[in-house]
Amino acid sequence: MPDEQGSQALGGWSPAELRPTLKEFSGVGADSDADPLMRFKRGVARVIRRRQAIDELGSDPKELSVFLLQPLGVEQLGLRREPMLDSGVTPIAGKIWLVNAAVASGKGKELGVIDAEGVFRIVTEELALGNVPTVVVDPRLKQTEARYYPSGLNEPDDYETVRLYCSDVDLQQVCEVIERVYRQCLITPDAQPVGLKLWRAPRQHRPEQDAEHRIQAILKAAFVAAFPTCRVFDEVSGTMGRADLHLEEPDPIDRERVSQLAVLELKVLRSFSVNGARYSNSDNAGWVEGGVKQAGAYRDERGYRVAVLCCFDMRREDAGEGCFEHVQELAAKMVVSLRRWYIYGSSELCREVLATNRARGTDS
Repeated sequence: MPDEQGSQALGGWSPAELRPTLKEFSGVGADSDADPLMRFKRGVARVIRRRQAIDELGSDPKELSVFLLQPLGVEQLGLRREPMLDSGVTPIAGKIWLVNAAVASGKGKELGVIDAEGVFRIVTEELALGNVPTVVVDPRLKQTEARYYPSGLNEPDDYETVRLYCSDVDLQQVCEVIERVYRQCLITPDAQPVGLKLWRAPRQHRPEQDAEHRIQAILKAAFVAAFPTCRVFDEVSGTMGRADLHLEEPDPIDRERVSQLAVLELKVLRSFSVNGARYSNSDNAGWVEGGVKQAGAYRDERGYRVAVLCCFDMRREDAGEGCFEHVQELAAKMVVSLRRWYIYGSSELCREVLATNRARGTDS
């Protein structure tokens, strides 16, 4: 179910599963991520989409199906091996599937029941697999729903809905993911994940030299979790250079056909270098202008629906949106959206600012 912070709205990811995934995302693409739970959810989503695309006439029965992640020591008598489950050719409805994290192959059999209570009882009682991470697919609704149970079906109220379609991803949804990551993983030194700390010396406002790449890794993991049917790439080479992050959704049948959803250029604004050298306002203004030009060029080259310059402000003072004043006209011409997030040098300062804002009745 949705948590108190509403992570459900972003496609089913939480801080608990985001943090152990962060360190795994340093490669070119997102399909090689090593976190098994994340791969499991993404793999099931791909199987569902491909099966629905192949079954154009909707001939499959409107019955629940269940995917169980790597149950160990299970008596597999009666299960039929499907070595190419991810091809989409095999009907999945009305069956129980035992799969690994990749969900490329699996072993399955008919459930023999059509009601949810019966399906849950088979898993929890007959098979005693109620503590295994599970996805239940429900095609009976107007749009097929997939529910992910991280603790298994023994905990029926603890689930997240897996987003199956991302073709409608827009600027607001992209920024909502970043805002969630900012609040949970970036805003203060204490929030930042071990191994991906952004500050070398926060009290002196000296960011790590590779702070942008660390933010990139954190955001990549978050986008993979929020948009499971998308491919999320970093450092994508093109004739216009290297894009920091981009999101695309491949067609479920023809993987060469893709919808180019968003391209993100990331910039860290600094008062000081990692060694304490001072940066001027003109230095930061140049980085912002360069970021607008880069994002706009990438958007034009590949036809992205959304292009956004994301500035993470680690300067000594929070000067607000003034860093964008000199590029407003340029950004409008190049159809690049501008967004900024301020990163505090201490939790104490962050609390003080939030308390002051609340007292004034302004937003945090």
